[in-house]
Amino acid sequence: MRRFARFAYLIVFMGISAASAEAADAMRTISVAGYAETRLEPDRASATAGVVAQAATAVEAMTQNAEAMTAVFSALERVGISSEDVQTSNLNVSPVFDEVRNSRAAPRIVAYRVSNSVSVLVREPARLGEILDALIKGGANSLNGVRFFVARDEALQDSLRIDAIQDARRKAALMAEAAGAALGPVVSIQEAGGIVRPVAMARMQAESLSAMPVVAGTETVSTSVAVVFELLPQ
Repeated sequence: MRRFARFAYLIVFMGISAASAEAADAMRTISVAGYAETRLEPDRASATAGVVAQAATAVEAMTQNAEAMTAVFSALERVGISSEDVQTSNLNVSPVFDEVRNSRAAPRIVAYRVSNSVSVLVREPARLGEILDALIKGGANSLNGVRFFVARDEALQDSLRIDAIQDARRKAALMAEAAGAALGPVVSIQEAGGIVRPVAMARMQAESLSAMPVVAGTETVSTSVAVVFELLPQ
């Protein structure tokens, strides 16, 4: 008797599950992407600069580089850059070989080159030209480029999320009406993430930038969402 009861319960359970699955399968949905963006003036900038030194020995090259970098750090301090906004981004020691004129001869080390770079966060982009000038005058002989960007702002991101969802709803309502259906409740929302398109300057030699005006331009900040709506009969 118990076996029969369990068997009957299993049949009922399977019937309910099948009915639920059919109901889920019967739900008609529409998936749309919503997008929102805004353009802002960058409120941050960064520059990567450094010193390249070459000498007959690695120790000599390191000593020269360290002295020059100390002067660079002092120059940044004089123009008001905090130590927390300066970070070493690269340190490399490499041999310099002579030109091999005889293919059978092994290359000979004639010197050592040491390169040391720092990344500087500039919280006032309008001062970037002044800071680049300080870096160069302080002893930096290489500049790997600068870029401008907008500091992350959650209030701005929230506003863009709302606009993106409204954009998704507008598109969905338009397509639902064209298909002879009514737009139902939201089934799911997935954020694709914010996109920042920074304004960047290509790598240049430091000497060519010491008196060059720097223009920040504008930056696009955007976000997108994927929204699934239920479709209802009209």
